[in-house]
Amino acid sequence: MVGCIDMKYLQKRWISSAKVDKCMEILQTVRDNDRTEKTIVFSQFTSLLDLVEIPIHQKGWTYCRYDGGMTSTARNEALTQFTDDPRVNIILVSLKAGNSGLNLVAASQVIILDPFYNPFIENQAIDRAHRIGQQRRVTVHKLIVEGTVENRVLALQEEKRKLIEGALDEKASQGIGRLSPKDLGFLFVSSLPNNKVRGVYGAMTN
Repeated sequence: MVGCIDMKYLQKRWISSAKVDKCMEILQTVRDNDRTEKTIVFSQFTSLLDLVEIPIHQKGWTYCRYDGGMTSTARNEALTQFTDDPRVNIILVSLKAGNSGLNLVAASQVIILDPFYNPFIENQAIDRAHRIGQQRRVTVHKLIVEGTVENRVLALQEEKRKLIEGALDEKASQGIGRLSPKDLGFLFVSSLPNNKVRGVYGAMTN
């Protein structure tokens, strides 16, 4: 979790956004439906996790955090707390720190705050809740701001997914984890049809 000093600093300067509001709406709905249900919130940006952490803290909800900036002891304590403490229903996880090796089967709700160009990193993260022992149906919410580069990230995900599914050798699959100059051009050079935020939607999969 953000330290007390950092939390006070962020609270004074914090401004919400459509994406943060949508995330909080989902968390509130999950809480209203079943207070025992647990949620993982993933982002590739720890700064975005900070922004989501502020309203969660303001709500008085008990939560924990898992990211690469924490010590291994603190990360292990967060996992134990999330798994064993019924009061802790939310864990904020850095996508890269939590994409492999974790067992987060205590959660049945997954929120992806921002799409990652490599779909298999996302899939590995989501699999943390699909481990053996899961007793609930897992629901995944992907939050996308329309009319932004995130739409193109989704298109790039699909291209990489098709490439790996059709690959017959390891060299083809090794390139999936890197952004090529062509990929970067697709994401950032070409003009977007509309760069205004038209809203946030959540795509739910089971």
